[in-house]
Amino acid sequence: MTRPFNGLNLPSSCLEEFEGLPEESGLEAFSPRDSIRIAFQLGVIQDNLEWFRMLEDHNLTSHTYNEVTADSIYSHLPTYTHLVRQALDELTRRAKRRSE
Repeated sequence: MTRPFNGLNLPSSCLEEFEGLPEESGLEAFSPRDSIRIAFQLGVIQDNLEWFRMLEDHNLTSHTYNEVTADSIYSHLPTYTHLVRQALDELTRRAKRRSE
């Protein structure tokens, strides 16, 4: 069964949140990969290799019509959901600390 993947926005949403991290830390990010590296360096995410895989899968979803590739990416979604939740929890904790 072919699954539609043109709406896989997990990394996009998080990367938008990560864009502010370099400014806060004095680091520079010129690409989504840089944003992931900085989020890892700052402790926002714990597993940068899985984030890089998510970014690669995200890029593949824009151009794949291959059912095997789609099924492979689909099988990664539970892991990606967990990663995004961890990042959201950490970003929420940091926002609360700043507002105190």
